[in-house]
Amino acid sequence: MKYLFTLLTACLVGGLVLTTPLSAANFAERGKIDAVNLEAGYVIVDDGKYALSANVKVYSQSGQETSPSVLRRGMRITFNTLRQGGSGRGAITELAIVSSSTR
Repeated sequence: MKYLFTLLTACLVGGLVLTTPLSAANFAERGKIDAVNLEAGYVIVDDGKYALSANVKVYSQSGQETSPSVLRRGMRITFNTLRQGGSGRGAITELAIVSSSTR
């Protein structure tokens, strides 16, 4: 009986994780946007300048893919980067908005 209960619990928890649109575990880095310059193709996150890749994927808080034009100063994000060359911070390839608060 204990085994059955453990298995049922694992399935329920696993189902919740798999149905969540985005998880913080999917992203390596996080921070708060200090500045956005889409024309120049970069954002500053926690005082670090990151290029935006040409095909950056941006996800809203609900997990829907959206446009980079929604990015604003003060938003909290999680993101992944791809190093280009051997130096620098790399370019952000995908990011998710965690909090849209701009305070």
